[in-house]
Amino acid sequence: MNREALEQAGVDYAAGLQHFAGKEELYRKYLLRFREDTHVKEAQAALEKEDYKEVLEQIHALKGLCGTLGFSPLFVRTSGMVADLRRGDHRDLSSRLSELEREQEDLLNVIERSVF
Repeated sequence: MNREALEQAGVDYAAGLQHFAGKEELYRKYLLRFREDTHVKEAQAALEKEDYKEVLEQIHALKGLCGTLGFSPLFVRTSGMVADLRRGDHRDLSSRLSELEREQEDLLNVIERSVF
């Protein structure tokens, strides 16, 4: 695993690994599973229905996943979104979700190159 590339992409490798009891192979498995994450897409679908409660639930779940995996930039972004949604602030939500999706894709590309 290319730890340096992951860290350059904002992954707190040490913190992520710690959540998996230092078991690098297990951490690697969950990094790769991030490819299957659908929280952003589900949040976008909920937004189309103006179901802000579901948007909050999806972004909150993604925030937890990012925290566990050590994805610091995504964790910070989702934390801000969760705080705004809890206050009922839905401004620019569509563009923020699109930006979040782009960041997630960028990170997935780094993971793909770093883990294999």
